[in-house]
Amino acid sequence: MACIFGHKWNGCKCEKCGATREHDYIKDGENEWDICKNCDHITFRNVPFAGCAIVMEKITDNKVLEQLSQGEEDTYVRYFAAIRLDDKRTAMEIVSKEFRGVEFDQARREIFSLITDKNLLIETAKSHKHWLFRREAIYHIDNQDLLVELGYSESDDAVLDAIKQSLNAETQVRIIETQNNGEYNKFQENVIQGFLWKAESEPEAVLDVIEKISTRWILERLVELDNEISQKAQKILDKLKESGNQ
Repeated sequence: MACIFGHKWNGCKCEKCGATREHDYIKDGENEWDICKNCDHITFRNVPFAGCAIVMEKITDNKVLEQLSQGEEDTYVRYFAAIRLDDKRTAMEIVSKEFRGVEFDQARREIFSLITDKNLLIETAKSHKHWLFRREAIYHIDNQDLLVELGYSESDDAVLDAIKQSLNAETQVRIIETQNNGEYNKFQENVIQGFLWKAESEPEAVLDVIEKISTRWILERLVELDNEISQKAQKILDKLKESGNQ
């Protein structure tokens, strides 16, 4: 009944009842897309996947790209539109809300590979509501002190695992040696697991930092390894025993 005397169109949607009408596209002979003369909606003319990236490079208007990334076009049109957005924060939110499955994973990774704003990476790693985005941001942060700060505040196991993988051996040892009466929190436990795994699988990566370890049970675990780490850890243990540090 709201529109008994006619719709009040705003583009292709009625402001009074929410009804929509068919787009009235203007054929554009120079480009591979057509534009609705009423609402500026864009539609593509059967662009093959191989040519989609080339076509999308012709579009520089971010409003158009944002529309395409959330529209009803084919998956690859939405994908290329999203990753070409200048505002990567907007791109992340669109991918988070609108994309699913393989499309979601590929777009997320590609967007992060294009981010040059370190502050945006830090903000995302600290506070993005989706753990996959926090984890992806972690993979692009190399500041060890910042990673440690993030580790102590993070609760998701997958994100903690990413932080653990991003820490170098020296930072891992610093965290291992920072304990409260022999007790470790969740982040420290993750780091210990990562360090012991690295000592076993990549001994050359931790060989130079073993001498900084004074925690007895960690050294005892290292002695059990079947590589060059074992002998070095044993020497440190022997010195601790000689000095009376049990």
